[in-house]
Amino acid sequence: FQHYYITNNLRMSNGHTSRLVGVYSDEGASPWCVDCTCKTLTARSYTTINLTAQDILSGTWTISCVGIVFPGGRDSPYHDKLKGPGNQKIREFVESGGWYLGICAGAYFGSSKIDFCKGDPEMEIDTSRELGFFPGTAVGPQYPGFRYQDNSGERVVSISKPGSCQGALSGSHKVYFNGGCYFNLKMENQLNQPHPTTHPTTMWAYEGGSSPAPAEGGSSPA
Repeated sequence: FQHYYITNNLRMSNGHTSRLVGVYSDEGASPWCVDCTCKTLTARSYTTINLTAQDILSGTWTISCVGIVFPGGRDSPYHDKLKGPGNQKIREFVESGGWYLGICAGAYFGSSKIDFCKGDPEMEIDTSRELGFFPGTAVGPQYPGFRYQDNSGERVVSISKPGSCQGALSGSHKVYFNGGCYFNLKMENQLNQPHPTTHPTTMWAYEGGSSPAPAEGGSSPA
């Protein structure tokens, strides 16, 4: 359930607030996660379109979409297909008022650095990423047991809002977890970050610890 959500303001299309959201469905995106993401957005009155890497590179989606979602799956194929020009399109979209939602793999992808499965010779990823919407390190999995081959690492976990973010959804909530990250600002030297105007806010935290789970941020956080 880990995500990074960044926004500047509402986008308008033909004088009306857009409700169209692009969902990345190319290599690396889990078909099950894409399906769940689209159903969740549709239940909240959004219309979704599936986007490939080529679609993102074309830039046509930026005209009509209010946001873009990178669902769970594998982050490395996201990076391989979008590094450079593709990521630049995404950054320009957000900087012009669109929003980015990264779920699990999408949260790793949207951070400045990844520290994944440290010490595992088959799955370890210790590298930087270009988007840098979260100006720190996405560290995971938060809970042990994750394997790509099966769902042995899935579980139900509890998250709650910190005191500064209480509201209609305050209290403890049960969410699905399978390999996601927590966000660590302390692991990075902020002076060296490529996008220093990002100011993340912890919206939810894993219960039983202080690790931030879903976060929100941006040059003008919503």
